[in-house]
Amino acid sequence: MESNVGVLGDSSSVPVASAATNEPRARGKAAHRRRRATDKERVDQARRMRGRRLLIKDEKDKIRSLLASRQDHALPSGELQLWRAVAEYIERLQATNASLKRLAGVQ
Repeated sequence: MESNVGVLGDSSSVPVASAATNEPRARGKAAHRRRRATDKERVDQARRMRGRRLLIKDEKDKIRSLLASRQDHALPSGELQLWRAVAEYIERLQATNASLKRLAGVQ
């Protein structure tokens, strides 16, 4: 039998027994688990990550080769702006790579 809790015998009270059930608990632990990736999904993700890492490596190699040829000379202002843009681009690529690693679960 459900007991009603009310103020001074008010008929608009809430039954206590129905308030005791908590819907998220009723679903169980399965609601909090992620679906496991299939072998094909893992292979595809690894291939995508490898491709992105190669792109970042290629960009870094290009910049290193350009820097090596300019080390003995001061940069003109236009070229300095270009290098700043390149540095920002590399930082964005590295941030993207880090976020992709987090999403993939790679540490």
